[in-house]
Amino acid sequence: MAGPKPRIITLTKREGQGYGFYLRVEHGEEGHLIRALEMGGTAELAGLKDGDRIVRVNGTFVDILEHSQVADLVRKSGMSVTLHVLGEEAYKTAKANGVNLADTQSQSGQSQPTMNGVSAPAAKAKLCYLQKSSSGFGFSLKSTKGTKGIFMTEVMSGGEADQAGVKLDDRIVEINSENVESLSHDKIVQKVKAAGDKVMLLLVDEDADKFFKGKGIRPSTAHATVKHLPHKPRIADMTKRADGYGFILKEVPKHAGKCLPWCGNGAADRAGLEDDDIVVEVNGVNVEMSTHEEVVNLVRKSGDTLVLLVAERTAYDHLKARGIAITPQPLDKEPSADVPAPAYAQEDKRKDTGSDNERPATPPAQTWSRSSSSSSSSSSSSSASDVSEDVKL
Repeated sequence: MAGPKPRIITLTKREGQGYGFYLRVEHGEEGHLIRALEMGGTAELAGLKDGDRIVRVNGTFVDILEHSQVADLVRKSGMSVTLHVLGEEAYKTAKANGVNLADTQSQSGQSQPTMNGVSAPAAKAKLCYLQKSSSGFGFSLKSTKGTKGIFMTEVMSGGEADQAGVKLDDRIVEINSENVESLSHDKIVQKVKAAGDKVMLLLVDEDADKFFKGKGIRPSTAHATVKHLPHKPRIADMTKRADGYGFILKEVPKHAGKCLPWCGNGAADRAGLEDDDIVVEVNGVNVEMSTHEEVVNLVRKSGDTLVLLVAERTAYDHLKARGIAITPQPLDKEPSADVPAPAYAQEDKRKDTGSDNERPATPPAQTWSRSSSSSSSSSSSSSASDVSEDVKL
């Protein structure tokens, strides 16, 4: 009998955060179950469903492994993990029919992989910053009868546009943060000329264009990668040493804090902090509108670990002047076109604080319903006594 076709899902998370689901084994149920999906979490957005069974982790067949072994494989995978999963019904049918899920033949015809909810390769818009040289920007514009939009053509190899990430047949969406999709060819040419020697373009390639149109989404900077930009924000992840974090914060006009690493071999230096870096976020909290004192207090309260989102001052001013929000989203993956920004679930690192608001290590194994609250989502109807082992990932 032909084997079932698993869904291949790659999840990506940030340091100190989780994938947004519980891995569970239950009495009377076979397999390693996905349970208690966090609403809006990485796993839910990627398409994992309550009751799904994990059959492979990063290519390793896990259906015959112990629960703890599977959990360790996911944990040790780092910031990204690829899962082969089967829906509850497909899994039970395969088991009832004696299908060998470890047989590579039963894994043929696999579905297209997804990354955090977007079919790979992820559809994306892109921001391209061009600075005119003596030979110009290095591209021309074209319009085609019967086709809506203005497209890139004659992209000069090695020219400014080529080096900035512009590709043949990319469609122009925005010029210097202004949407120009409804403008004529002549009007767009005028916009480019009026920009002078520097211009920021929001573009979509053919695949991304089809994807956004199919979803009824107007591309914006929220859907764009900044990987082609000359200046990028950075994540600095630090662990406090005996001499502290090894930097000081200096207040500067219009900025809450400026990093000044002072210890040449300290945590800040090892994390890549540099003089004049502007602090944008402290442990995920945006501090652009905070006072210097508030930022310092956040750093002091962070304990022994600290994650800063920073941008070199020129990069900060460069992005802000063009209305581009500085977020961690585009740093290590392409954004999902389905949502303005990805939702990341928290790692299960709670301390015993005695707070009634602390979430239990093992959520009640009851019928979970979707609501507008922040509680997890699952359709499991098993009772607490049915849960054998439960690990948040």
